[in-house]
Amino acid sequence: MGLPRHVFLGEDDREMRRLLADMFRRDGWEVVEASNGAHLLELVLRRVVDDPAIDVVVSDVRMPGMNGLDVLGAIRRRDGSIPVVLITAFGDAEVRRAARLLDAELLDKPFALERLRSLVTRWVRAP
Repeated sequence: MGLPRHVFLGEDDREMRRLLADMFRRDGWEVVEASNGAHLLELVLRRVVDDPAIDVVVSDVRMPGMNGLDVLGAIRRRDGSIPVVLITAFGDAEVRRAARLLDAELLDKPFALERLRSLVTRWVRAP
């Protein structure tokens, strides 16, 4: 049996967060949830220091306090290897460019859950 897979999920919409977390848990992921960007960043950075077992971060772009692009930038300054998927209903050219420059995938809402599942599972580390 391999090591647990960890997804850090930042989404301010409770129903969307629950939907995504349930999907990941059904797929065998350990899910760490945050309802805003600052909390997501805190959880990610704490884990990077204590135990670098982060497989992927999934974050909404527009969240209160600290948006997903700011979270992504802070993660990249700390660890450039953590895969990040940004999700947004507001994927304008500037957001797309920033995501590309920071080496993140970007999914526009609404998206097929299978598309997100596919993106995330491609980063699963071999046991």
